[in-house]
Amino acid sequence: MKYKIYCDGSCKMNGRDDARAHYAYVILDENDELLRECHGDCNKNTNNVAEMTAMLKGLEDWAENFGEAVIVYTDSAYISNAYSQHWIDKWEVNGWMTANRTPVKNKELWVELQKFFKNSNVQIIKVAGHKDIYWNNYVDKIAQGGGL
Repeated sequence: MKYKIYCDGSCKMNGRDDARAHYAYVILDENDELLRECHGDCNKNTNNVAEMTAMLKGLEDWAENFGEAVIVYTDSAYISNAYSQHWIDKWEVNGWMTANRTPVKNKELWVELQKFFKNSNVQIIKVAGHKDIYWNNYVDKIAQGGGL
């Protein structure tokens, strides 16, 4: 069986001290039947942290409860590029420094995500945000509403 995770994060007033970041994810079976749904608040208040937290929480839940092959759908170009263009591998080799020799932001989340990215049962696919993709829109709405 191949599972699917749709994940999204949102942060109103991104980066400000009074910002509120939320994440949401769903886990589906191969027939797109909903198996799990989760949402929550993030400790840091940025869009990137919310997006990364959504993916990490979804992957942790999948690993603990399902563990077979999974496709993770994200509308975050930052995460999908870090995975598909192997930025994260380069950061790790370079001691978690960027190509510009500056520290990678949110290293603690990238370190945890990298454990999953190295798993051959995990595939990450970039989807267009705010398009006609039911489950992506679903988690987006939950993350934007702070869990509704």
